[in-house]
Amino acid sequence: MKKFKILISILFKKNGYFHLIFLANRMLFKKIISGLINISSIKISLLLMSINSVSKIKYNYDKNKKLFFVTEDNVKHFFSNAHRGNWLYQQGLFNRSFQLNKSYGINGIALNEDDIVIDIGANYGDLGVYLKKFKVKMYGFEPDLEAWNSLKENNYYKIFKIALSNYKGLSKFYISSSRADSSLFMKEPNQKYIEIDTDMLDNFFHDKPKIKLIKLEAEGAEPEILKGSINILKKTEFLCVDGGPERGIEKKQTIEEFVNIMLENNFKLLYLNTDKKKLSKALFVNKNFINI
Repeated sequence: MKKFKILISILFKKNGYFHLIFLANRMLFKKIISGLINISSIKISLLLMSINSVSKIKYNYDKNKKLFFVTEDNVKHFFSNAHRGNWLYQQGLFNRSFQLNKSYGINGIALNEDDIVIDIGANYGDLGVYLKKFKVKMYGFEPDLEAWNSLKENNYYKIFKIALSNYKGLSKFYISSSRADSSLFMKEPNQKYIEIDTDMLDNFFHDKPKIKLIKLEAEGAEPEILKGSINILKKTEFLCVDGGPERGIEKKQTIEEFVNIMLENNFKLLYLNTDKKKLSKALFVNKNFINI
């Protein structure tokens, strides 16, 4: 009898034989659906996204805006690429936003109504879905036109269709919209690019006495953006960054250089996240605001 119970446990318990078979087939099923979405019509894509996602969310398409959108608890959120939307929102819109905020350590910050949050590399504005419950004022910077067309529909307080760096002028902007990898740095040979307006964050928000939070994700351009934000940093309480391996063809990380610049400018490291054992995301606090 004891041996029989052990056998049943091995076969049917969580992470047992049949459970692992189920997980393997479920992952295969999701990969097949993801591949089909890439080559399907809008109607078929909507059906496949619905099959592949939790039941509490609904997908649809706005013909006038030419954008997809996902709805959860009467909140409508637009996105442009079905394949990417399937990956982002299959566990729920609010879950996606919360997990994104959590990955930066933002969920541990006390936010108040009308606090200013600057989202650099905002993409579809997923960060703001969770933060809206605090009634903060979200400002978004997004130079990728495809992503910006969705962002402008997603209720940020104000958005800017420019790239940020450590100078003002025109820049080559290398396009990879479907993977949210567009960047000021070429990531693959012969990559297509456009010319876009580029500016420094220090040229904005002069009338704001305080910035609560800056989130920075710029596909490898994080150090340059930071060097163009030194004056803004003096009145910023928190800053978080994604400095993963995304800079140029070599896929260099920027997190170590970024940490050094932040420490030199009176910030303290609060939180460090790792992705696949590589330093990836970090949250800093301005020492001038500690214990205020």
